[in-house]
Amino acid sequence: YSLTASLFKLAVLYSSPFFFGVAYPLAFILLMSLGFPRSRGQLGPAIRPRYGWWLVMGFGFALSCISLAVGIELAPASYLIAVKRMSLLLSVTLGGLWLKERPFLPRLAAAGLMCCGVVLIALLG
Repeated sequence: YSLTASLFKLAVLYSSPFFFGVAYPLAFILLMSLGFPRSRGQLGPAIRPRYGWWLVMGFGFALSCISLAVGIELAPASYLIAVKRMSLLLSVTLGGLWLKERPFLPRLAAAGLMCCGVVLIALLG
């Protein structure tokens, strides 16, 4: 992540946050889909009833990418990546409380420890 975050910042500075915030994920998805084996099964029936959720997830992903690109233009890359990793705390909490993933407390403690870096940056940065 240290290498890609720095390259991402350079690309955003040489273009614009909105262009690169959209172009990078699209290029990544296209590149990854070329290597993905084609499924022989029918995916249509499984996906079709959930179009609303796909739209919500797509909007959230697009908002995340553009927010990252705008943020990386404004702040040092290391600070922004540290704050971005705060989502881990939300993911662990939702996994433990909603999806009943176990063991919950050791995962929450580890995620909290990782998020202490953001607190140190906020206080000392």
